[in-house]
Amino acid sequence: MASGLGIDIGHESIKIVKVSVSGGKVAVTGALKIPRRASADADASDKPGPGPHTSLPADFGKQVKMSGIGTAGTVGVTGRDVNLKYLSVPPIPPEKLRKLLHMELAGKLSNVKGQLDDDIPEVTYDWRLLNLPGGLKSDLLVIAGIARNDYLMSVHAAMKSNGIGVETLTPSAFGLVQAYLRTHSPQPGETVVLCDVGHELLEIAIVEEHNVYFARSAAGGGKRFNLALDKVLQTGPDRAAIFKHERARIFPEGAELRNKQDENFQPALREGADAIAAAIRSSITFCRTQAKMPKLDFQRVYISGGGARVKGLCEYLEKKVGRPVAPLNIQANVNLGRLTADSARLFEGAISDMTVALGLAIIDADPNCFHFTLTPEPILAKRSFWRKTMVGVAAAVILIAALVPPYLFSQRKAAEAEASVKKFQDLNTAVKAEQKKYKDFEALKINEARRADYYARLTRAPRIYPELFLAVRAHIPNGVMLNYFGPKLGENTQTITGTGGWKYDAPVSEFEIRGSYDKAAFPEVPVPAINEAWLKMRAELLKVPGVKDASIKALDDPQTNQALEKVGKKSFNATITLQDTANPLKVVADSTDTTKPKDGKAEK
Repeated sequence: MASGLGIDIGHESIKIVKVSVSGGKVAVTGALKIPRRASADADASDKPGPGPHTSLPADFGKQVKMSGIGTAGTVGVTGRDVNLKYLSVPPIPPEKLRKLLHMELAGKLSNVKGQLDDDIPEVTYDWRLLNLPGGLKSDLLVIAGIARNDYLMSVHAAMKSNGIGVETLTPSAFGLVQAYLRTHSPQPGETVVLCDVGHELLEIAIVEEHNVYFARSAAGGGKRFNLALDKVLQTGPDRAAIFKHERARIFPEGAELRNKQDENFQPALREGADAIAAAIRSSITFCRTQAKMPKLDFQRVYISGGGARVKGLCEYLEKKVGRPVAPLNIQANVNLGRLTADSARLFEGAISDMTVALGLAIIDADPNCFHFTLTPEPILAKRSFWRKTMVGVAAAVILIAALVPPYLFSQRKAAEAEASVKKFQDLNTAVKAEQKKYKDFEALKINEARRADYYARLTRAPRIYPELFLAVRAHIPNGVMLNYFGPKLGENTQTITGTGGWKYDAPVSEFEIRGSYDKAAFPEVPVPAINEAWLKMRAELLKVPGVKDASIKALDDPQTNQALEKVGKKSFNATITLQDTANPLKVVADSTDTTKPKDGKAEK
């Protein structure tokens, strides 16, 4: 079992996911989402992407540490500072291939001596050989990722300043790829396009079964919907975003619209959706040309990301690209059982904005899966130095430990004495626990005896409760439907439906009647007819021995009243108060009382 942590730095929030991977199964063990919009806006620029990663929230590191989710993992990088490139090379030995790729990928951006040109920054790159079905017959096709070092170093420095360790920097699009491969079962020979819609960027990948043909970011995102809607609403992008998620819906061209309002907003919504469709088509075209795969086609599209939560977007894109479009539902295929309720809510819905972070966590848990490692050489050199230093420190510790065996012997003897004391304390604690257990058992027996005595006294009492129930049943007004009759609803009640019930150690002092009647059967004018019917019923109830009072009252339950009003009914609610609230009801025995002795004196 391997665990990993993935960090996706988006424009409006930072998503962090921790996973455990075992036997191909993925279990999410932690998830965190930290708003980032305030810091991103403060560092806003006109270039696409989430902006410089130095603009993290001031308390970002503190929030991560307090969550306990982890402080080291794989971070996704994206934007125009990360590029994708295809290279066709002849079959050559691995060492020569590496030199050739270094010259092609890094040589054009630096001079012969390895120093940076004045106007071109240093880069970090990584590459993989593509497994192309029926591709080139002789040459090899390489897919490579290239990123500017100043951008990568800024990401690493920002994370380090917040106490977060960066094990790997990789393009965010590979997080999308691994999230798909580990949560879905690709069909044989099927090529799919994956598209994660962020706030400002799209992460797009093309995957055929388990072969990755394309993975990079592109312009476009949920922000385009907000800006286009704001032109119509004139309320500001923030309120336009709320409208987009709660009320807006995009319809395919030619579909029947629900109302005039939908028609007014379709051009604005289609502007953002068309940009997504265009990015999908252009990615396919780019891959066909650069990878020399003229017959490349795709069978379906999966979308994810917070920017894709526009109602009707799947249907619109499906008609636009001419292929099935469905949400990349990662929730249905990963184990979320170990998450808290708040963390699990981050994965609610078929379209989740935690998809890329989940894939990055999978890469962190399994570094051998297909991705680019874009960690700059200065960071790798420093990491190697500290690891060698730690090996030397460990050797010194071993040497010192070998010189102190007498000290270890004395420590062992002290530990044995401490164990003996602890054993005695444990025995003493066990004795006290047994004493408490006996007292609890004794109290239980006393309570059971009191219960038996209580029920025995009830069996000797007259039939006052059944007579009260019979009186209610016999004199309930015609047209009144009785839903509940029993002890007054409260802490003395064991049930809230049927005829009610009560606890053995608390005698009943009040009863309650709940029901309903048709308003047409009991008119309200000139006087409420239900009141007249109640007075007749009340007179009969007061004849029952032991009944002190009976009164009708309004039901204090607005939800129930509203439900009854919708079906033309009104509530019928009354209470019956008994004479004695301290003991079970008792009445004077009549001539039929079998408890009266033969000398005529009532039994006490």
